[in-house]
Amino acid sequence: MGEIVIKCFSTLKKYYFYDRHTNSVVCVNPEEYKILKNVERDGKIPNNCRELDKYLQKGLLQKKITKKIIHPSSDDIEYYANKQLKELILQVTQQCNLRCFYCTYSGNYYNRGHSDKRMSWEIAREAIDFYFEHSIDSDKLIIAFYGGEPLLEFPLIKKCVEYAEGKVQDKELSFFITTNGTLLSEEVISFLAKHKFAVTISLDGKKEEHDVNRKFRNGQGSFDVIVRNLNKIKKYDEEFFSTVRYNTVINPKADLKNVLDYFANSKLFNPIQVRLSMLNETGVSNNGLLKVNDSFWIPHRYEHLKVLLYLLGKIDRKYIHPLYITDHRAIELFYKETHQHYIELEAMHHGGPCIPGVRRLFVDTSGDFYPCERVSENVQGMKIGSVEKGFDYNKMRYILNIGQLTEKECLECWNLRLCRMCVGQVEPTNNKLTCEGKLCSCT
Repeated sequence: MGEIVIKCFSTLKKYYFYDRHTNSVVCVNPEEYKILKNVERDGKIPNNCRELDKYLQKGLLQKKITKKIIHPSSDDIEYYANKQLKELILQVTQQCNLRCFYCTYSGNYYNRGHSDKRMSWEIAREAIDFYFEHSIDSDKLIIAFYGGEPLLEFPLIKKCVEYAEGKVQDKELSFFITTNGTLLSEEVISFLAKHKFAVTISLDGKKEEHDVNRKFRNGQGSFDVIVRNLNKIKKYDEEFFSTVRYNTVINPKADLKNVLDYFANSKLFNPIQVRLSMLNETGVSNNGLLKVNDSFWIPHRYEHLKVLLYLLGKIDRKYIHPLYITDHRAIELFYKETHQHYIELEAMHHGGPCIPGVRRLFVDTSGDFYPCERVSENVQGMKIGSVEKGFDYNKMRYILNIGQLTEKECLECWNLRLCRMCVGQVEPTNNKLTCEGKLCSCT
């Protein structure tokens, strides 16, 4: 790669190049495009080339000036970690009453499996104390409960909620929980509603699609139990029921069209409460987990195409599937980002990483700190402290600057300014973060 970093691409009718130096997308004619393809390959403008002068005069096609990969928040870690923690996530148990095929703890990933480890009240209390002490400049406080299946430890959750509510002063305190929905007894429902929990329930569609993956230990599907519990919530408090959110994993074992039809036509759900999640592709040890034929993605691509047509003004909003109605936000954000035409800096870092533990401090059953709940606890270097010792700022800074693993490649990459990759997306190599693993996730 040379001194000028661009990326050429074309559509059926037009030709473009992306200029990293100014973060600009430029439409060009076919003759200019042919020349720019050589610039992309060689990193320099051919001698005596006048065809590109108009772009040079506008500040495009300049030599790259970025010489170092470093995150702009590197010097601010101590302040944010000491005063602005946003959310505390307590892993109250590593056990679960389900054995979902695609779970990151199922044995199909290079991660820990389910275990009988559970959080003690002492560790939970210390974690809550730590959170309050390190969030004094945060206006809103959030405590979330995670597993395994967190409702296996319902007595501990109750104790944590009562303790936190007794500590809070002059701040909004909210509670979140992600559950498989099988343990929602009347007592649990009453407690969650009383304390205005933000509840997310895992539900993958109608019975056939849900039960193919989300099974109890004995192999029995969990759909009927969950729907029965949802009806109990609705009967107990319809307003609270309207706040429940659902996480639906798009996975190869399900018929995606049936999943979409189920949520669109069901009288029990409001589709805007359903979020589609892609199967986690990082750290997969069982290659069969992701094996899928091309036809599986046709419904997904079709619905996404309709979103694009809507944004272009070609179709009415009513034709977009309700589960895809919010997809336009990410597209509009990307569009906005590519219209911020500021010159690249001498020191930059690709997007994706947040300050580890500040936005979502994940505390495991033993009291160890991790950047968030999405990272593998088995990967060396992910642990960023503990309730006993506090934060390890050096490890936090290392994870924040994950781009330095591939500094040479990032400095030459046309996508440096648009890339979005955090440490949780880096493919582990022998449970370590490596340059090779990060490059594998880039492709």
